[in-house]
Amino acid sequence: MRRKIVLFIIIAICFLLQTTVFRALTFANIGPNLLIIVVSSFGLMRGKKEGLWVGFFCGLLIDIFFGFYLGGYALLYMYIGYINGLFKKRFYPDDIKLPMILIGSSDIVNNLIIYIVMFFMRSRFSFWYYFTSIILPEFVYTMVITIFLYFILLKINQKLEEHEKRRAIKFELLYQRFSEEIFQFAPFCACCGIYRIFRNYPCKNLYPSGRQRKVLSGKLFFKDSDEAADQCGTWKYI
Repeated sequence: MRRKIVLFIIIAICFLLQTTVFRALTFANIGPNLLIIVVSSFGLMRGKKEGLWVGFFCGLLIDIFFGFYLGGYALLYMYIGYINGLFKKRFYPDDIKLPMILIGSSDIVNNLIIYIVMFFMRSRFSFWYYFTSIILPEFVYTMVITIFLYFILLKINQKLEEHEKRRAIKFELLYQRFSEEIFQFAPFCACCGIYRIFRNYPCKNLYPSGRQRKVLSGKLFFKDSDEAADQCGTWKYI
């Protein structure tokens, strides 16, 4: 639960910074893509599943406030987070090269797909202008911000993992203690159950000395006259 709350706060802060502060700090009218940094970083650090969900919510925010079609950016960012999650096995906290390569590649692929959908399919073929005026400046600006933002996200993820490990160890100790107490208490419960059985149905009273005999249909039957037979309420065949 704590991880989900922290992720929600990170996504909200990065979205607000991207749409407010960095709009005022544009470079050639282009700002960095903070949400791509968040999606790629958590996909790389946490794997495919978390990268997919972080990408979905980041893209959904863009769809709600700036998208032309609801779900387009959400789908695109989901795939970006999922693909980055494929490299989790190659992730090392001290290595900055792989995160930089993945974040830069994700930003370029994101802008290329936007160009194909928004411009190329509308017969606007000025790719070189789009590349030099949008893709390249945003790539450079995003790489500069990545150097600082990635390490912040890395520290947050490490703190969350330490908390999750402590919680898992605490749960394991509680489970072990509970199991030991159960195993210690089980023999006592078994003895009590056996005692209750023999108390309610004592073997020595199953065939008491005092019996009432009765002849029924040419066969000899008897019925117990003491308390044990009364509880059973059965006729005994002799």
